[in-house]
Amino acid sequence: MISAPFPSRASVPRRLGKLPGISPADAYGAVVDNTAIKFVFRINDGEHAERLARAGGMRRTFSEVTSKEAGDFAGAGAWRETQTHYVNPDLLTHLPMPSDRPQQASVGVLFGFGMARLFYLGPLSVTGAMPKPVEAPRSIGPATRPEDPAGIDLMPSIDHLIAEPALRAARHEEKRLTVAPLSAPACLEHAGHPARGHRSRIAPGGAQDLLALEAEGVVRRHRFQALGGGLTLWGITPHGQALAFELGSETRVAAYFEPGRVAELTIRHQLDLQRLRLSAEAAGWTAWTDGDRLGDLGKDAKRPDAIAVDPQGRRAAIECERTIKTTKRYERILVSYLRAVRSKSIDRVVWVSPSENVARRLQTIVTGIRTVTFAGQQVAIEPERHHRPLAFAHYGTWPRV
Repeated sequence: MISAPFPSRASVPRRLGKLPGISPADAYGAVVDNTAIKFVFRINDGEHAERLARAGGMRRTFSEVTSKEAGDFAGAGAWRETQTHYVNPDLLTHLPMPSDRPQQASVGVLFGFGMARLFYLGPLSVTGAMPKPVEAPRSIGPATRPEDPAGIDLMPSIDHLIAEPALRAARHEEKRLTVAPLSAPACLEHAGHPARGHRSRIAPGGAQDLLALEAEGVVRRHRFQALGGGLTLWGITPHGQALAFELGSETRVAAYFEPGRVAELTIRHQLDLQRLRLSAEAAGWTAWTDGDRLGDLGKDAKRPDAIAVDPQGRRAAIECERTIKTTKRYERILVSYLRAVRSKSIDRVVWVSPSENVARRLQTIVTGIRTVTFAGQQVAIEPERHHRPLAFAHYGTWPRV
């Protein structure tokens, strides 16, 4: 969608909203909010500018607060963390245009492709011979629908569109309440660069859904610059957690997204664990539960990164092992998991590492443990019995273990 100053795009929905059978909200969604990507130039409608600014998201900033009493000329100051628009509404109503002054470029804001960002359109000085256009090869045979490299149809069918406004509203609410529980266990990733062979994508319309949830206070986002490039994480808010549990059958999860408390190594580990979960569920694994949702496991019990049931019905403790720990640490971990297997809390343990090299070295270390300390006594490890429930894999073989 391209917004221009004449006529105001925000005034069109109001005019359509006066027609019989069309509400202002339906008209706005059909005319203004009908595309995920928007090129917006100067607009004269302040209300429309406010809505676009909210859709562009918020960023963290710090504002100075000064308190003074009567007769106090100095006062006490402090800094307070707050949120501000990525794109200020006043900017949208004062964007430069060619009519402002000679040779002024048109400046606009791009929404829906990552963070909202400024761009400009203007003439470029070119010297020398102009390039000659080359005619594209003519198509032979019937036309085919375009498809991007990820296999996503770029011209999806419109057969699924819902014509009835009431049914559309019900479907929108259903999708909104579905996204909130999916956001509850962990952060969502939106990256523009490949990571260990994984291509991160947000499905068509997904970015718009996240922006709408952000405007409602259900999720928030934070931009990290320390991971070999830009990375945006979306996480659930306390308000979103309050909407994510089923009344009468579930309890509210207290954890929520706090960007300031997330370390880079934690981000890497959590994103890898998310990818392992998606791969496992696509291969038929069920009942995936992250380790921090398992409740009290008892004294000295090892808390796994996750527990899930494999396609054979075996309950597995899953460890996303990005780096190798000390042998003494693995001795304690092995004792804990062997106790869990004996008590039938789990059936097996699967360590998953980023590469085959790390996985093989980890397997050598764990299976090389000959004795462990249990209840103050040295107990010998019997490989034919104690190694049977242990499995080792890497990202390339997971979840085929």
